[in-house]
Amino acid sequence: MSPELPLLDRIALVSGGAQGIGYAIAARFQRAGARVILLDRDAAAGAAAAARLSAQAALPRVDFVAADLLFPEQIEAALLLTRKLVPRVDLLVNNAGIEIEESFEETKVATWDRILGVNLRGAFLLTQATLPLIPEAGGAIVNISSIHATHAFPGSLAYATWVCARLGGWTGYYREPGPIVIFRGLAQFTTLAAGYRIAQASKPPERRPRR
Repeated sequence: MSPELPLLDRIALVSGGAQGIGYAIAARFQRAGARVILLDRDAAAGAAAAARLSAQAALPRVDFVAADLLFPEQIEAALLLTRKLVPRVDLLVNNAGIEIEESFEETKVATWDRILGVNLRGAFLLTQATLPLIPEAGGAIVNISSIHATHAFPGSLAYATWVCARLGGWTGYYREPGPIVIFRGLAQFTTLAAGYRIAQASKPPERRPRR
C-alpha cells in the first residue's frame, strides 16, 4: 500500500456526504485513494457533490445514492444500488444526522421520533444493511457522534439523547453472536465525538447538526 495513498483500492460509503463533515471525510478518503459512495437524503446536493469530486483529475470516481435514513425502504434501495456500483464496502462512515431545536416542554413526539429515527435507528439500519458487503478479510465502521453527550445546549434533549446512545450502545455489537462476529473479530469499530462545527444548514427548524 502506497504511503501517499493509504486507502488505494479501498471502497468507502459515507452517509450525510453531500456537505459538511461528511463531504470533508469523503474528499479526504478520495485523496487517499479510496473509491467513495456518498449517501444523502438531498438528491441535488449529493449528485452535485459527487460530480464535483469526480471532476478532479487522477482521483478515483465518486458516486451518489439517495436515501432518507428515517425510512428503512430507502436504506434498502440505496444498498441495492450500492451493490450495483461496487463489489464491497471496506469503510462505512455513519455521519448523517439532523437537529431540531425544541425546548423540553415543547418537544413533540414527531420531533423525538425523527431525530432518533434518523440519527440513531438510521445508522443502525444502514450498518445492518451494509454488513453483507464488508469483506471477510475485514473492514472499518466509523460512527460520527458529538460532544453533546456531555456538553448539551438548550433545546437539544432529543439530540443529546441519540448522541449518548451512539457513544454507548454500539459497544454491544462486540458481544453479538452469529454473523455480527465480524464486528468483534475482523472489522475495526470506532465512534468519534466531534466538537463544535456549524455545518451548512438546511431550512429551519430542521438543520444539519452542530457537532
